Amino acid sequence: IQESANDSTEFFVYISGYGSIDMQKGGDELQLLIPSEETGADSTISIRNFFDAVGNVPSRKTVVLNDIDFSATYRENSFSGNQGRQIIENTASPLIERNSNSTVLFGSHLNNVSGLYMSKDVDKMHHIFPYFFAKALQERKTTISDIYQSLERNVSYISRKLYDRPQTPLLLG
Repeated sequence: IQESANDSTEFFVYISGYGSIDMQKGGDELQLLIPSEETGADSTISIRNFFDAVGNVPSRKTVVLNDIDFSATYRENSFSGNQGRQIIENTASPLIERNSNSTVLFGSHLNNVSGLYMSKDVDKMHHIFPYFFAKALQERKTTISDIYQSLERNVSYISRKLYDRPQTPLLLG
């Protein structure tokens, strides 16, 4: 990707899955879990290192969407909401500091579960965050601020309506 990109490239990345918080590195290392069917053991990728690699790709604009659910490991730790936000900001900083035209959008805070948005048809299940991101694009919202306003309004509302729990998107950059 790095060789084919240039200063006029618009680089868009979508990450989805389950994450963990590595307590061995001071509790501020977020990891993306990569399940292995062969061994049954999960391997991990440092999300901070991933953002660092994305920041090395030349681009005019970079957008990274993250629908990563950290709720399982977050419950095991005792972070405040502000500490969780600081961990996310530190994780995204290699990309944001390197490229001033970069945006990192998380579908939920560390202490929020990334919920499913079930439609009337059982076979059509989506996570709430990417569903409303796609809906915002479908409604021709093209600026990050317009998309984020739509996500803030809809993701939180639907999560509380369906599950009676918060899911608050987070915008950085």
